[in-house]
Amino acid sequence: MLALDRVLIIAPHPDDETLATGGLIQRARHVRVVFITDGEMNPWPQRVTYRKWRINDSDRTRWGLMRRDEALCALSKLGARDRAARFLALPDTGVMSLARRGDKRLSDSIAKEIDAFAPTLIVSPSFLDLHADHRGAAYFTHTAARDTNIVTYVIHGDPDPSRIIETIDLTEDEMRRKLDAIECHVSQLRLSRKRFIAHTAKAEIFSRAEHDLVRVESEEEERGRWREHMRSVVRRYV
Repeated sequence: MLALDRVLIIAPHPDDETLATGGLIQRARHVRVVFITDGEMNPWPQRVTYRKWRINDSDRTRWGLMRRDEALCALSKLGARDRAARFLALPDTGVMSLARRGDKRLSDSIAKEIDAFAPTLIVSPSFLDLHADHRGAAYFTHTAARDTNIVTYVIHGDPDPSRIIETIDLTEDEMRRKLDAIECHVSQLRLSRKRFIAHTAKAEIFSRAEHDLVRVESEEEERGRWREHMRSVVRRYV
């Protein structure tokens, strides 16, 4: 059983908290969500929404603020208390780059949240995820939280079956509330509605901590995993 008294969730982008942990949030007694980035590097939905090909810094800033609002809406639908969210505004698509540069802002921020919130459980992205921001988040979270109970989740790709320690099957009411929360992420539904809605019918799967897996990737490794991620998207959703 997961220790759901005080749950600290690490979300690389607004929407990860809903897709991976929308049911868990509903069951937790106290929740805090740390959003690492604002998800501002989101070019295709931005182009469709803004009806322009070239996306500038102002567009990205506006997009990031919109995605923050969407995340707050989603947390409200899931029953999280006011002020449950923390937004760090670190660079979208640049989390692993921070690790390569030895930038400790993220691990320091997570460590401060652990000290302030005293979680009984930390829910981290997995290093097995195909998105580099998720792998980078896993690295920083495990670095900051060596003595705290950690479980991990995969959104882009599949978890290792041998590492799974908990599966949450959502009730009908939980699925309905999770769907309501997903509907808050309007910016993402324009091009990815089918993929997002599918998460309401999925069990939420959590795996054991990954201190044995996390590391800093080279740029070459990150590019290779990105190509694998793109192939996976095409196979699954196109």
